[in-house]
Amino acid sequence: MADVIVNDKTLIMVPKEEEEKIPMSIFYPQVIQLRETIKPFEIAGKDIDTLLLKKIRKKIGNRCIRQGYVDENSIRILSRTIGKINTAHFNGEIYYNIKCEANICLASQGDKVRCKIIGKNKTGIACKLKPLQIIVPASQMEDKSVMERLNKDDEIIVEIIKSRWELDQAWVDVVGRFISKV
Repeated sequence: MADVIVNDKTLIMVPKEEEEKIPMSIFYPQVIQLRETIKPFEIAGKDIDTLLLKKIRKKIGNRCIRQGYVDENSIRILSRTIGKINTAHFNGEIYYNIKCEANICLASQGDKVRCKIIGKNKTGIACKLKPLQIIVPASQMEDKSVMERLNKDDEIIVEIIKSRWELDQAWVDVVGRFISKV
C-alpha cells in the first residue's frame, strides 16, 4: 500500500488495486529489421551470428532508435539472410538483412511509473527510472505543499504526460504529473 497526500494535508493509504495498475515494466518486446555488414578480416574463424549480435548491440543497444529506447541485453537475432557481397564496392563487405527482437521502452501518455526523486527545486521535481529522466513541474501538482513533504531518494508514482527522445540518445525525456508517494 502506498501513501497519498490529500488536500487536507493528511496521509492516507492507496487501495491495493490502484497500486497494481502501475506496470511492472516500461519495456515491451518488439521486432526490428536492420542491415549490418561484416568486413572480411572480422570473420577470421568467428561465428557469424555471434559477431552480428555483438555489432547490433554496440550499434543500437542502450540508446534510442526510431521506435524508442533499446535495452542492450534483450537483443536477440530471430533470422538473417545469407550474406551478400556488393561487387561494385570492391571492399569485400558482406551485407546481412537481420530480423531481431529487443525490449524497447515506450513511455506513452497516461502510463504510470514508479520512480525515485533525484532532486527538487521551486520549479518542480526531477526523477529517474532508467532510461527515463522525468520532470514533474510544480504547475502539474494540485497541492503545492506536497513538494515540501517530498525528499531526495523518495519513491513516487508519476503519470506520463509527454515523452520524447532523439536518435542515439541514451535516455528518454519525460514530463509527468505527480500521483502519489510510495
